[in-house]
Amino acid sequence: MSISSTAIAFADDLQVGSTHDLGTYAFTEAEIIEYATKYDPLPFHIDPVRALDWPFGGLISSGIHTMSAVQRMQADNFYSTVALIAGKSIRDVSLRRPVHPGDVLHGTLTIADVTLRDGRADLTTEVVARNQSDDVVISMTMVSVIRRRPTASGWT
Repeated sequence: MSISSTAIAFADDLQVGSTHDLGTYAFTEAEIIEYATKYDPLPFHIDPVRALDWPFGGLISSGIHTMSAVQRMQADNFYSTVALIAGKSIRDVSLRRPVHPGDVLHGTLTIADVTLRDGRADLTTEVVARNQSDDVVISMTMVSVIRRRPTASGWT
């Protein structure tokens, strides 16, 4: 199923196994330094010269920054199209490769499970972001709470 950017999908509309394109996100040196200076001020995130002393080959994005960028891609390209109530959990986060300035990530989200309940559902998704070389940079499992389709008598 493809979700139109103008239609809001309810939990009942989502198909287990469907994959959704999350678009891309480009990392700049300035953004990496700005984010890390505020939230994760380790030398390999904030100092391009000192970062050369680490095995990453230079400055890299904080893992939390990488997760935030992937969340932005999800918000823009998936969660804005569904009847989202709230996030519930993030688990099995794997930071597989460092993200360097100039890297462009491309994300995909696959629906792993939809557990229907009264008026809502738990939506489990598998999220993967790859860099421009098609290497997996980050993967994680997320659970969100999504509204079910309303019925004539109210919420399912």
